[in-house]
Amino acid sequence: MGNAPSSGLPGPFLESFVTSGRINARHALSLYSAGDLSDGLELQIAMAAGSAVESLMKAGLAMLVPALLAERGDPHSILLLSGKQGMPGKSYLDCRMISAQDAKKTLIGLFPSINAVSLDIDKVLACRNTAAHLNMLAEAEVADAVRALAVSVDTLAPVLQFELSDFWGETLRDYALALVQKAMDEKRLLLEQLEVAARERLERMRELDPQVLELWAVERSAPPEATEDDEDGYREAHQCPVCEWWGWLYGSETRGSVHEEDLDHGVEYWVMREWASELFECGVCGLRLDGRTLRVAGFQVWSEIGPTKANEQEIFDYDTDKYTAMDEIADRWVHR
Repeated sequence: MGNAPSSGLPGPFLESFVTSGRINARHALSLYSAGDLSDGLELQIAMAAGSAVESLMKAGLAMLVPALLAERGDPHSILLLSGKQGMPGKSYLDCRMISAQDAKKTLIGLFPSINAVSLDIDKVLACRNTAAHLNMLAEAEVADAVRALAVSVDTLAPVLQFELSDFWGETLRDYALALVQKAMDEKRLLLEQLEVAARERLERMRELDPQVLELWAVERSAPPEATEDDEDGYREAHQCPVCEWWGWLYGSETRGSVHEEDLDHGVEYWVMREWASELFECGVCGLRLDGRTLRVAGFQVWSEIGPTKANEQEIFDYDTDKYTAMDEIADRWVHR
């Protein structure tokens, strides 16, 4: 694979993430391409695929800000991942890292394009967990996981700045690209099927009574370009690609780290909110798109909502982590 991007993270750490991702991805694809899923090989494939995706996501974070990998701002982990010695009496065995899902959420915030393969990443990780904890996996699930692995690597490649041909190697490159193409073709076919079904529903209503359809549309359409932001979540109105009335685009909101700002009237704590789209529903023609088809249909998969005040729990956790870090650093200097 090409040269790894420069980073504040010490070479061995970053190299281990990238190397682990490449080795495990090749192992999974090589085993699957052999066509023999007997004797527990399907479990090995799922485990290797999941490990590959997790390693590559964490390599992406390590490239930019190594401290993002530390679980809940653990001071020892932050120091160690930043190339420092770490806290007294602790070693790399005490390093606490975030989970694969947390790594995915953080990486999507930094690289919105990755949200397009969020479901693919989830598929690979779910199969890895099933193989590890239930010791069983159906062949169809293994096939989906391998295809999702190829798609995930294809999207992560620009983030990690490596060439797919170098990553997969000469013997596996074409097979991996074929899997990606097959996955994209399936998504386009699924989108076409969903749009055809929506058009047919619309046409049936129009044939019954065009006036009733107009009244139905007025009642069921979302307010043009509206947004709703309340305790139930955040959503945006978007024009439907089939009927051209307005439907709702739903997603999951993520809240960033707490920022502290000194003002004349005191201290203010705030977080930045980001939003990843997951579902579009049109109340008029019934079109319903999820993460598999949103990007193919041209919908934005990530956006920034803006800052908002931190809640009490976020402020409490922020203060706790800050003072714990200060105490541990002070203790380290005392015992030097």
